[in-house]
Amino acid sequence: RVVEGDLINLTCTVLKVQQDGALTCQPHHESLRQAVELKPSQVVKHFRMGDHCQVLRGQFAGETGLIVKVEAETVTLFSDLSKHEIQVRPADLTEATEVSAGRETLGAYALYELVQLGLS
Repeated sequence: RVVEGDLINLTCTVLKVQQDGALTCQPHHESLRQAVELKPSQVVKHFRMGDHCQVLRGQFAGETGLIVKVEAETVTLFSDLSKHEIQVRPADLTEATEVSAGRETLGAYALYELVQLGLS
């Protein structure tokens, strides 16, 4: 979604990233048929309710889920794993088709690892 310039609020698909960092984008508008060039600072990721996404970075990295709420700075995702709502930044998301598998580690422990419990 374009956030500054003449095309503000226009949604588009990034087709190519140039060597100098400029983006070649295809607008989603019936009057604009040709690709346009935009600066990376002019666009932000755009998600809609119902999109299925994967978290790329942060506390919930690797989790997937369904978007249930979109705000300016955060996206609320209903996690496929925990069945809870999690909030992430749009920059930390990407669209996904697969569902994440369960976690196999928790802190220093791995799934199916034998541990000894102390009495203290």
